[in-house]
This record gives sequence, structure tokens and C-alpha cells, in this order.
Amino acid sequence: MRKFFTIFLLSSLIYSVQTAEFSREERLAFIGDSITASNGYSVQLETYLKACAGKRNIKVRSFAFPGDTALGFNKRLDEVIDWKPTIATIQFGMNDGFYGRYTDWMGDNYRKGLTVAINALRKAGCIVYLATPTVMDPVYGKPSSIYAGKCDAETYNLTLKKLAGFTEEISKAQNIREVELFELMSKVMMQCKQKYGEKYAFAGLDGVHPGANGQMVITHAFLEALEMDGKIAEIHADMKGEASVSEGHEVLSWKDGELELESRRYPFCHSPETEEVLSFIPFQEKFNRFELKFANLPDGKYEISWGPYVKNFSADELVRGINLADEFRINPFTTVFRVLHKQIECKQQYEVFLVFELLPQLRNIEKSATPEAVNVLKKQLANHQVTTERKIAGSLFPVKHKIKIKKVN
Repeated sequence: MRKFFTIFLLSSLIYSVQTAEFSREERLAFIGDSITASNGYSVQLETYLKACAGKRNIKVRSFAFPGDTALGFNKRLDEVIDWKPTIATIQFGMNDGFYGRYTDWMGDNYRKGLTVAINALRKAGCIVYLATPTVMDPVYGKPSSIYAGKCDAETYNLTLKKLAGFTEEISKAQNIREVELFELMSKVMMQCKQKYGEKYAFAGLDGVHPGANGQMVITHAFLEALEMDGKIAEIHADMKGEASVSEGHEVLSWKDGELELESRRYPFCHSPETEEVLSFIPFQEKFNRFELKFANLPDGKYEISWGPYVKNFSADELVRGINLADEFRINPFTTVFRVLHKQIECKQQYEVFLVFELLPQLRNIEKSATPEAVNVLKKQLANHQVTTERKIAGSLFPVKHKIKIKKVN
């Protein structure tokens, strides 16, 4: 029944989508195991790039495969290269240690798998960002392996740290950007447990798969590696003159202390879980700056309202500038942002299903079907991605919002 459903789904796509051409510009492929496949940092990153950084035309696809290793990925390299990515992020390690004490064959396979993948991607003209392994939560992690001997979470973190060292070596040898996750996540996990308690789950309740909190730390590290500017908006309002705003926004009106804007770039709107780690990473000041500054503002206290949300500031603060995205965690963009985030999450869930379920079934179908029929199915699967991208692009509409300033007596 499952095989029948898969064949039916593959066939039905022939009639449900239209063909379209991709350009080679800005195509980002996420490569990794179940930590990537859990649609955490990859969804956060895609949402950020499209909504916050204003990269509306970037094409993003997840090639994550649950349970995969760096060496195991080599069997699926062609699937990624056939998509013609211009940028690829690679994040393996958690499964490469086989949940046991480190042995040399782990390191050999890890290095071999990464080196082969990087060489193939670069030969295809792709820029590669290589991430270290993530961390295991010592409270919830229970590593167990028939290959390398059972150990506790602390010992397995030593295995992961060893693999992280190889990641650094490979990055230097290949002259590519390393995305350091292991040390950063270890540090933030410790800080979270100090603040929220030892049983605070940072790397997930299984100790392996981070929730939105741990995934936010991964997102922060990738944005640093990608060297994102982080200035989403810069709004200037002169109390005796005009208002201006940076690219991606438009001033609709500025009168009597009321500023109306239309924005095509959104602030990153956090969930309660991602907010929990913001005091340990400089995400807001580095990558989420939605700045508001006033000129010719008399001394005193002022009430700033952004949509229905209100907060008080001094004149000095407003002249120096405030980060609206940080001061107003709930803001006029929140609902639109969360809908978009959910759409991208659904898209990437389908992509993982495609890589993990549909494409392996398609390889089985190739043994009995004609090459022409298989090529049609492959083409329609690719076109389905185009249709999904277009739906998401349709949700990235400009948002009108008002900022009001009023002196507090």
C-alpha cells in the first residue's frame, strides 16, 4: 500500500504543476542528518534570508537525510549536484561518532566523507560552508552503540569535540568557511542551565535534536558565517522636518508625530522558545536591527506605539536610536512572520520526505520503468518545488505599519 501511494503521488504530480526554469543565481542547499531534517535552523535561516534580508529570489532546498553520516551522504551527492546549488551548508557529526567512545575509524570515515562531498560540490561551482557537530545534552543524552562501546553523554561529547577538530582541519585545508557549532552550543547550553535549571532541555529531550532554542544558536552561527549585515531597517524621523527610511521600506506619511511605513523587509519575530537564548547570543544587535532614530526631539519622556504595542523611552534613547525588533518582541509583523515561517516549515518537511522517502522509491521504480517515464517524474518533482516557492513568494507581501510618538507628562 505504501509503495502504491508513493507511485500514485509521483504520477499525480505530472498533472498538478507547471514547468518553470531556475536561474543559477542564489540556490542554497542544506545538507545534513536528522538535526537538519528536523526543520529548525534551516527553516529559521530560509525565513530570515527571504523575509529579513530581503533575498526574495533565493531558492532554498533541504537535502537532509535522518540518520545520515558524512560518508553515507556521498551516495546521494548527485541528487544535490543535479539541483545546481550555488551555496551549500554541510552539518554532520552526531551520527558519525556512532554514539560511542572515539576510535580512529570514526575520524577516518568522517574526514573522507566530508572531503569527497566538498570536492564534488566545489567542482560543480558551489560555495561550501562546513559546520562542526552539535552538542549532546548531558542530562537527557543517553548514547548507546554496538559499534564503539557504550558511554555517557560527557564522554560522547568528547567524541563530538574530536570530530569538530577534524572539521576545522578540513576547512583550513579546503580554504572554506567553518561554522563553529560545538563550542558555541556547549557554552550556551551551560549558560541556559545555569539560568533556567539543570533540567532545561537545550539539545532536545532526547539530548540530540535541539528544539527551537538550540536551533536558534545554530542559525546565529550560520548568519555569522554568511556575513549577513543585519540592518533590516533604519528609520529617521525629524520632529522639525521629514522622515526617511532605508532600502526595503517606504515612508507613506509623517505628520503630527505619526509615521506610516510600508515594509518589504520584516524583523525576525521570535517564538517564546527562541527568546530564551537571546541573552546568550548577540542575535538582536547583530542580525535583527530594525532601528528608529529621532532628530530635534525636546527633552522628556515619550510614549512610542508600534501598531497596538506601547512602550516609554527617554528623549536621549530615541535620539541615539532604539531597536524596535528588540524592544517590541511582539509587533505588527508577528502574525505575518509566523504564517510565513510555517509555510517554509511545511515546504522543507516535504523536501525531507522527498529525499528520505520519494527519491529512494523512485530509484526502485527506475529498475522497471522506461527512462522517459522516470525523467518525467523527476522533472515534475522539481517543478513541484517551483510551485511551492511561488506560493511562499506570494506570502512575502509588503506590510503597512504605523509608529507614533507622544510626549508623556
